[in-house]
Parts: sequence; structure tokens; C-alpha cells
Amino acid sequence: MWDERLSRLFGIIGTLSPHSQITVQDLAKEYEVSERTIQRDLEALQEAKLGIFYDGESIKISRIGYRKIRSWMLG
Repeated sequence: MWDERLSRLFGIIGTLSPHSQITVQDLAKEYEVSERTIQRDLEALQEAKLGIFYDGESIKISRIGYRKIRSWMLG
């Protein structure tokens, strides 16, 4: 279960950009989980202070958060 969540969290991070148009519903469908599960995932990512936010329609990441994550991924 933890492996699935961790994989999903990294997948969510990988799909986000400052101009993302992805929705909670899109992610729930993609990962075959409930919208509430995605909302909990987003809460965890927000608690990690990665600059991820939900504007009521789509999920986005701040430019600073995006740069930080990209620098970690590109090492």
C-alpha cells in the first residue's frame, strides 16, 4: 500500500508544472483511486512545502517549487 502511494505521489509531482491543467478527477481516473485519495495525496504534498496548490479547478506547482523539484530530479 505504501509503495502504491509513494509511486502515486512521485507520479503526481512529475505531471505538475506552473501551467498545469490537471484536475483531481483526472488524477483519480489515471491512478484508479477515489478523488478523496487524491485530495489526501495533495494535502501530504502541500505539507511537504513543495509549492503545490489546488486553485479549485486544477492542481499546480509554484515556479519556485517546480525549479526545486527539477533540480532534485536532474541532480
